[in-house]
Amino acid sequence: METVKTLTSRDDKHRIDIERSEAGLYRYVTFNDRYRTDEDFQNPPYWMIEAFSGLYQTAEAAEADARAECAWLGSESAAG
Repeated sequence: METVKTLTSRDDKHRIDIERSEAGLYRYVTFNDRYRTDEDFQNPPYWMIEAFSGLYQTAEAAEADARAECAWLGSESAAG
């Protein structure tokens, strides 16, 4: 899968990647921002996958469904 577009929430706590497969189909992957809890705080925050969507014929269809399904995204403008 190749990431073709990334959408990030205004508070930087959520992210969606729209990806294209080698077969030419698209999906979106939702992420949450997680912080590691080591005492030294040496490890940076990382993105944890929440869910994978189904497959779509176009990137636009995947993004439209992501906007319909993800409450935080709604009409926020895309970042990335």
